[in-house]
Amino acid sequence: MKKAMLAILAASVFATPATFAQGRGTPPDPATMVAHHVQHLATLLDLTSAQVTAATATFTTAASAAAPLEASLRAAHKTLEADIHGGTGDILNDANAITSIENQLLVIRSNAEKTFYASLTTTQQDKLKALGPGGFGGRGPHGPGGFGGPGR
Repeated sequence: MKKAMLAILAASVFATPATFAQGRGTPPDPATMVAHHVQHLATLLDLTSAQVTAATATFTTAASAAAPLEASLRAAHKTLEADIHGGTGDILNDANAITSIENQLLVIRSNAEKTFYASLTTTQQDKLKALGPGGFGGRGPHGPGGFGGPGR
């Protein structure tokens, strides 16, 4: 039950602006998403105020780095969609562009997670491990990821 609730919360915390642009409302700004994420982690892992400050800085830096890539990803998906529906572009090139951007986002998010994880005590790391793949927001091989999803 706890894992399911964590996955639901993570999906809402890490929803990309593109997700909201599809008619689900206005996305929160990155600072708000980071604040919610860090607060959730603070509650789950009993973070100290110093850890909260460090986590906020780490995830804010990652969100800032990810923002232009997420915009590029949304544009790449639009290009692919246009080519699927009669455009003259190359679908393989469209798919490769999307994959490249997604890989860059994965590296940004994973580095932020690694930095955060290294800041935890052994007890906190054990708590996070016990949550399974959902500990950082439900990112498994195909989950939403850290500060945005695939932008679809």
